[in-house]
Amino acid sequence: MNILASPRWTRLFSSHLNVVLLALFATYVYRDIWPLATFTEDPLDIIEGGLLWAKVAILAIVGVIIPLTVPREYAPVDPKV
Repeated sequence: MNILASPRWTRLFSSHLNVVLLALFATYVYRDIWPLATFTEDPLDIIEGGLLWAKVAILAIVGVIIPLTVPREYAPVDPKV
């Protein structure tokens, strides 16, 4: 059996990837979306133009929406039943 394909490692890698993608999305929110909610600041990466907003949109989908909609494994309260 391949050790990387075991359910334990799959859950670990999936959780790690979700945390890394969420941290990256939070960084973009802090640097580029939060300044849009203020009157005195400008987004720091505004020079990227449309590419910046494509990155933010993809990260929002991959780092937030998909992890929230992935079904969780059912763990019964009483395994005998």
